[in-house]
Amino acid sequence: MSKFNFADLEKDKKPNDLKPPKSPKRSIKLIKIKSE
Repeated sequence: MSKFNFADLEKDKKPNDLKPPKSPKRSIKLIKIKSE
């Protein structure tokens, strides 16, 4: 589920930003924000 949400998040940002985040905490935070 988190992988799917993260993929959507990256798509919403920019096609060029489809790289894995340098900080795992950051991706978790983004997913949390999107879930809420």
